[in-house]
Amino acid sequence: MLTVTQIDYIKHLREIEGASISEIATRVECCWSTAKKYADGNIDLQGMPKQKKTAGYGRIRRVG
Repeated sequence: MLTVTQIDYIKHLREIEGASISEIATRVECCWSTAKKYADGNIDLQGMPKQKKTAGYGRIRRVG
């Protein structure tokens, strides 16, 4: 999963700089479909589930 900063950067590249999906995927180092999802999709960052590391094994679990 990408960080909020990366998602904001993807949106900036697409909307302000007019970068192609392939260029965005290369610059952010993610797959093309992920770049497309965040560049052209209407993603609600407030609705994204929070993640919390569990003690011990470093596994991540969803909270809420």
